[in-house]
Amino acid sequence: MVKENKLIFTFDAIKKARFGVLPRYAKDDLLIQWFELPNCFIFHNANAREEGDELVLITCRLENPDLDMVSGSVKEKLENFSNEL
Repeated sequence: MVKENKLIFTFDAIKKARFGVLPRYAKDDLLIQWFELPNCFIFHNANAREEGDELVLITCRLENPDLDMVSGSVKEKLENFSNEL
Protein backbone atom coordinates (compact mmCIF):
# COMPACT_ATOMS: atom_id res chain seq x y z
CA MET A 1 0.00 0.00 0.00
CA VAL A 2 2.98 2.33 0.45
CA LYS A 3 5.59 2.89 -2.24
CA GLU A 4 8.46 5.34 -1.90
CA ASN A 5 6.95 6.69 1.35
CA LYS A 6 3.71 7.62 -0.45
CA LEU A 7 0.35 5.88 -0.57
CA ILE A 8 -0.47 4.23 -3.89
CA PHE A 9 -3.93 5.79 -3.90
CA THR A 10 -5.14 9.36 -3.55
CA PHE A 11 -8.37 11.14 -2.69
CA ASP A 12 -9.88 13.26 -5.46
CA ALA A 13 -12.20 15.85 -3.90
CA ILE A 14 -13.81 16.55 -7.30
CA LYS A 15 -15.13 13.05 -8.03
CA LYS A 16 -18.22 11.47 -6.49
CA ALA A 17 -17.89 8.36 -4.36
CA ARG A 18 -19.24 5.05 -5.64
CA PHE A 19 -19.63 1.66 -4.10
CA GLY A 20 -20.87 -1.61 -5.52
CA VAL A 21 -23.08 -4.28 -4.01
CA LEU A 22 -22.87 -7.82 -5.30
CA PRO A 23 -25.82 -10.07 -4.40
CA ARG A 24 -24.80 -12.82 -2.02
CA TYR A 25 -25.44 -15.72 -4.41
CA ALA A 26 -24.46 -14.00 -7.66
CA LYS A 27 -22.76 -16.20 -10.25
CA ASP A 28 -20.75 -13.36 -11.83
CA ASP A 29 -19.92 -9.67 -11.48
CA LEU A 30 -22.56 -8.57 -13.99
CA LEU A 31 -25.05 -8.37 -11.11
CA ILE A 32 -23.14 -5.65 -9.21
CA GLN A 33 -25.36 -2.66 -8.46
CA TRP A 34 -23.47 0.65 -8.25
CA PHE A 35 -24.49 3.53 -5.99
CA GLU A 36 -23.20 7.11 -5.90
CA LEU A 37 -22.69 9.13 -2.73
CA PRO A 38 -21.69 12.70 -2.07
CA ASN A 39 -17.92 13.02 -2.12
CA CYS A 40 -16.35 10.84 0.60
CA PHE A 41 -13.80 8.11 1.27
CA ILE A 42 -15.10 4.73 2.48
CA PHE A 43 -12.16 2.86 3.94
CA HIS A 44 -13.82 -0.08 5.69
CA ASN A 45 -17.16 -1.83 5.52
CA ALA A 46 -17.93 -3.19 8.98
CA ASN A 47 -21.17 -5.04 8.33
CA ALA A 48 -24.15 -5.31 6.01
CA ARG A 49 -27.57 -6.87 6.38
CA GLU A 50 -30.82 -7.12 4.50
CA GLU A 51 -34.00 -5.64 5.98
CA GLY A 52 -36.81 -6.55 3.61
CA ASP A 53 -35.97 -4.95 0.26
CA GLU A 54 -33.32 -2.68 1.78
CA LEU A 55 -29.62 -3.22 2.38
CA VAL A 56 -28.19 -1.67 5.54
CA LEU A 57 -24.46 -0.96 5.23
CA ILE A 58 -22.36 -0.04 8.27
CA THR A 59 -19.18 1.58 7.09
CA CYS A 60 -16.30 3.84 8.10
CA ARG A 61 -16.58 6.98 5.99
CA LEU A 62 -14.62 10.23 5.88
CA GLU A 63 -15.94 13.30 4.10
CA ASN A 64 -12.61 15.06 3.62
CA PRO A 65 -9.74 12.71 4.41
CA ASP A 66 -6.15 13.79 4.84
CA LEU A 67 -4.40 10.71 3.48
CA ASP A 68 -1.01 12.22 4.28
CA MET A 69 -1.80 11.51 7.94
CA VAL A 70 -1.16 7.81 7.36
CA SER A 71 1.99 8.22 5.30
CA GLY A 72 5.45 8.65 6.75
CA SER A 73 5.35 12.45 6.48
CA VAL A 74 3.34 12.89 9.69
CA LYS A 75 3.90 9.53 11.38
CA GLU A 76 5.12 11.18 14.59
CA LYS A 77 1.67 12.75 15.10
CA LEU A 78 0.03 9.32 15.10
CA GLU A 79 2.31 7.61 17.62
CA ASN A 80 0.61 9.20 20.64
CA PHE A 81 -2.88 9.13 19.19
CA SER A 82 -5.59 7.67 21.43
CA ASN A 83 -9.35 7.73 21.65
CA GLU A 84 -11.68 7.11 24.57
CA LEU A 85 -15.06 5.54 23.92
